[in-house]
Amino acid sequence: MTFRKTIKLIKNELKRARRLYPKYPTDCIHRAAIIAEEAGELVQAANDHRYPAGNRNGDDAFIRMQIESRANCGHVYPLFDGGIMR
Repeated sequence: MTFRKTIKLIKNELKRARRLYPKYPTDCIHRAAIIAEEAGELVQAANDHRYPAGNRNGDDAFIRMQIESRANCGHVYPLFDGGIMR
């Protein structure tokens, strides 16, 4: 997958998430918790990718979770204002 394709998928996922969850938490603690939860799902997908044992999702789940995790990090950026976190 190319870098441009990856960035496009991340942007699309961020737009989708913002549509689904317009009231995304505004504080850094809750946003970080959501990112940590997504990272846990990414680790699970990585385990399933490495040790497939009956897993049907394989590469697709691993790639999807990478995109979702990266897109969720995009929700944190609005908390920064001039380099200072609110």
